[in-house]
Amino acid sequence: MRYLQGRGNLSPEQALERLGDRTLRISMQTRGIDTIGTTDLLLYKFILAHQGVDSPGLPVTNTFCIEQRWVFEVSRASDPDAIEFISKDYGINSVTKGPMELKPMKSGQSVNWVLGHFFRLHGVKFECLPVDPVVSVGGMESSNMLIGAATAAGSILTGADYDLGRTCTLATMFENEVHRGLTGGQGLAAGIVGGAHMTEWAAHIHPYAGISTELFGPEQYPDFEAHVSFLLPGRQKGGRSSLDVNRKWTEDALTEEGRKLQAIFTELSREAAAGFANSGGVDWLRVATAAQRQTNVRVASCPAFFDGIEDLARRLVVKEGDRVLRAVTRPGAGGYGTPVVVYSATAELAEEARAIVGNELVVTEDTAAEMKRTGIIHPGWLRFRLSAEPIQFEGFTEAGFNNPERPVEVVSEG
Repeated sequence: MRYLQGRGNLSPEQALERLGDRTLRISMQTRGIDTIGTTDLLLYKFILAHQGVDSPGLPVTNTFCIEQRWVFEVSRASDPDAIEFISKDYGINSVTKGPMELKPMKSGQSVNWVLGHFFRLHGVKFECLPVDPVVSVGGMESSNMLIGAATAAGSILTGADYDLGRTCTLATMFENEVHRGLTGGQGLAAGIVGGAHMTEWAAHIHPYAGISTELFGPEQYPDFEAHVSFLLPGRQKGGRSSLDVNRKWTEDALTEEGRKLQAIFTELSREAAAGFANSGGVDWLRVATAAQRQTNVRVASCPAFFDGIEDLARRLVVKEGDRVLRAVTRPGAGGYGTPVVVYSATAELAEEARAIVGNELVVTEDTAAEMKRTGIIHPGWLRFRLSAEPIQFEGFTEAGFNNPERPVEVVSEG
C-alpha cells in the first residue's frame, strides 16, 4: 500500500527555525487497565470488516488511565539533515536521513519513518524519556504511545495540524500496516482522552475509527480504586511470551469457532461498559461477572493466557451461583510477567484478595525505589491511582506552532 506524504504549511527549514533551541514535550497517561485485550479488538476489527459477524453491536474497549505517564521530547538534532530517535529504556539511538524503506517495529526506526519519511522532516530529535519500570516491563502500550506522539509531533511541526482524532487513526494505521505492529488503537485513544472511557470501534466503516465516551468522572475514581486490584506477578524466565500467546489466540480467532468467540467478547465488553456507566454508580457485580466470563472464554481457547499464575487465579475467583463476586483477568495478551487485574464486587473482597497474595508482596516505597534503580519488577499489588488528564503539549504554542484540536470523538476522517 502506498502512503501519501503528510503535507503541511511549513517547510522543514521553517519548522527548524521555529523550533530553535527549544525542547518541546508531549505527555500521555498510560492505559493501565482495560476489559478487553488489544489482540481481541484488532482481530474483531479484521473479522468484522472482511467477514462480518453475528454480534449484538460494535466492539467496545473500556480503558482506565493511571498516573504513570509516557513523556516524549522534541528538539533539534545534532545533524541538520537527520532524524534522530532516542530511547534509553530500550537502548535505541536511531539516526536516519531522507526517505526510508519500511521496517518492523523491533528495528527501532518507526519514529524515524514517521518524521523523516511520511512528514519529510529533517534536523529533528525525538526522545522517549525513561518511564517507571511498571510501565515499560508491563508492556503498557509503549509502541502505541510512541507512534502516536511521533505522528502528533510531525503534524504540528509541518503545519499539517491534524486534530487528535485523525492523529489517532493515522498512528494506529502506521503501527499495524506500515511497521507490522499489533494494536487495536485503544491505548493511544485512552492516552489522548485520559480518565475512564469506553471507545466504540466502527470497524465496518473504517478499521481504525472509534468514538470515545466517558464512563464516569473523577468523583468516582476512589470507588474504582477500592474495587480494582492491579497485581504485578514479577518478571519470570522461560515460558511463553505475550507474543506467543497472541499467535495462539490469532490462530484460534480466525477459525469458525473463533469468530463466534469474537462476538461473545463484543457482548461482554458492552456488558462491562454498561456496568461501569451505571447511573447510580458502578455496578461491580455486573462488571465482575462480565470480566470473568471473558477470562473463561480466553483461557478455554488459549490456556497460556494465565501462564505463571494458574493456582493464584483459581484462589482469587469468587462465585455465587451464576454471579461472579470477584473476577481475575489480564490486560492484553497475557502470558508470563504480564499484569493481573482483579475486579471485586465489594471493597471487602478486594482487601481479601490482597491479603491472599500476601502483605509481603505489596510494593512499598523501598521496593519501588529498588525497581527504579534496577528496572526489575517485584511481585506485588500496585497501588495505582486513576488520572483524568488528557494528552498534554508543552512549549509548542510558545514556539509558534498550533496544538492539535481536542476531539469529542476519536474518529477517522475516512
